Amino acid sequence: MIRNDTEYKRVLQQIEEGRAHFHAQRASFQEQGVPVEAADIALQATESFLLGLEEDAAAYLNAKSGHLTPLGDLKHIGRWLIHARIARGLSQRELAERLQVSEAQVSRDERNEYSKVGVDRAQAILDAMGVALRVVEDRHTTIPTAESAAYTIPFETHSVPSSEVDSELYRIAGNFRAKKNLSPEKTRQIAHALNNLLNTLAEDDSPAVRQE
Repeated sequence: MIRNDTEYKRVLQQIEEGRAHFHAQRASFQEQGVPVEAADIALQATESFLLGLEEDAAAYLNAKSGHLTPLGDLKHIGRWLIHARIARGLSQRELAERLQVSEAQVSRDERNEYSKVGVDRAQAILDAMGVALRVVEDRHTTIPTAESAAYTIPFETHSVPSSEVDSELYRIAGNFRAKKNLSPEKTRQIAHALNNLLNTLAEDDSPAVRQE
């Protein structure tokens, strides 16, 4: 999870380097005549790792822009509290001052994602940030599972650099992943399929095609 701009820049660097290595490895497999299916299996772990980094980067930008998504599962309240601090525009030092604790304490708590945080402690943090937690019953949606809740962050209009597919398509594919409990590989395939479909529609709508 990304907690500050320094970590965000480091993750972007990891994504850039990881994508470069990913494409170089795929090109190498092609030169060696490795079947596409076998190459996909060999690269699946790398692809899953990079997708995770891209999701983290998009979630950080979403929070930094001031968007705080509803908390769908109390098991993820630690990550939600961190996003709440970011959404409020507070640094770890500023939050520490409001809580009257050391900055090191806040940093340690966030590294552990407020593991086993109690009700009183969570409420104190909310009060310090000026954030109110409200329970709302939703009769029209299914409560997300612990596994899917981690991928329900709406990424708004922010994007993460990607050399193959626009991150907005990854966001859409990520929604399918959360609702259908899909694997990272299936998510990637959906994103690429959407990309190919949009490219096809763009070609069909080109001036040359319309003249025919």
